[in-house]
Amino acid sequence: MSGLLERQVFAYLRHLVQQDPGIAWVFVGANAMTALTPDHWLGLFSGALHRSIGRLDARAATALIREPVEDYLHYDDLAIDKMMRLTAGHPYFLQLLCHVLVWKANREQRSFVTSEEVDIARQQVLELGEAHLLAMWRELSAAEQQVLAAVAALSASGERPTLPLIAAHLNERVALASVDGTLTRLVQRGAINRARYEDDAHLFALELQKVWILQRAAW
Repeated sequence: MSGLLERQVFAYLRHLVQQDPGIAWVFVGANAMTALTPDHWLGLFSGALHRSIGRLDARAATALIREPVEDYLHYDDLAIDKMMRLTAGHPYFLQLLCHVLVWKANREQRSFVTSEEVDIARQQVLELGEAHLLAMWRELSAAEQQVLAAVAALSASGERPTLPLIAAHLNERVALASVDGTLTRLVQRGAINRARYEDDAHLFALELQKVWILQRAAW
């Protein structure tokens, strides 16, 4: 098995979409439309509405955390702040973190969640989200993986990952211009952000991904 869908599958789905008005179809994926194989996907999606679903802002994320459990579980503000730093409002990881925290609070018969509880839950979230984190990693090119690992290592050592430091960390195995181009692609992917400081450091958008990469480097 190649792990790829045969052409006939896409033709069959297109037939169903066009011929059966009684069914509403919603296709969701992690890849941008431009990254999909045209021969397979564009015929299926040519008449569809496209929406890019990004990360939740602070207000929406806080509502997702608090409102479903507001009658019996309270999150203090420091816990909310830490949850946002870990997940950056990523819907999947935020929901996974909430699941772990609510399950643990129910088991321990607690009615509150503190920042310390978030710290404890982090490792379980990494384990439960392993498949998704691994898929995100495998979507990166070898150069992107190399540079992202360098950003993680520098951040963990207390350094601010600027372009010169990242290149130095890679022992000049990659030219400075190449590193800069790779960083730009990682910013476009949403994997890292450029800090708004004079040193133009690069920071992980998703703190959980940084922790996962650091743990993976030790395997």
